[in-house]
Amino acid sequence: MQNDLFETMPYAHAVSRRADLSLLERYQVTLRFDHVLVVFIGFLILNAVIFSLGVEKGKAFSQAQLHNERKKQQQMADDFADKTKQLRAMSAMAPSVSGVGAMVSGAAEDIAAVRDVQTLSANEAVAPASAAIPAITGGFTIQVVTYKSKKAADALIGKLGEKGHQGFVIPSGSFMQVCINQFQLKDEARSFLAKLKSEKIVPADAFVRAIPSVRS
Repeated sequence: MQNDLFETMPYAHAVSRRADLSLLERYQVTLRFDHVLVVFIGFLILNAVIFSLGVEKGKAFSQAQLHNERKKQQQMADDFADKTKQLRAMSAMAPSVSGVGAMVSGAAEDIAAVRDVQTLSANEAVAPASAAIPAITGGFTIQVVTYKSKKAADALIGKLGEKGHQGFVIPSGSFMQVCINQFQLKDEARSFLAKLKSEKIVPADAFVRAIPSVRS
């Protein structure tokens, strides 16, 4: 029996040693070269597939961006063409609008002329004696200012009369040229004009002019 006991002790020692081994030490995997080669080739194929998928996805994204960019450019071109057509249409309409404006302006001027004639007709009955054209005693006069209103011309003639000067109106179309005094000689008129300007009775743009032989 003692021999049996001594024979079982090495077996128990081996069991205890196996229990001390780690998990990695208990199991060992043996790989052959062909297995490693197959795994490597599979890894390369997987990388190639992933790369191809990425390239295709990038191409699709680039094409979508290119399509959107072309669409934007086309939209901008269409908008520019529409604006160009609108500008051309407005340019074509501009002459007709100008013509209408000219017609309206002409009508307004005609109405103003009629009103001026009516005003002149109404004022002629009450025009002051100083506004009447005096008898021609000389060939020159001094033109002070030009008015379109008979009332304004009569007012200025009244002021000139208060200062001892004879004022009168020489009609010219729808305008009234207010003149002062009459002179036989042009030099005499120039000398008198200089005196009036120095006294600031007439404006600086007053000038000597000839009296027309026929006045309406």
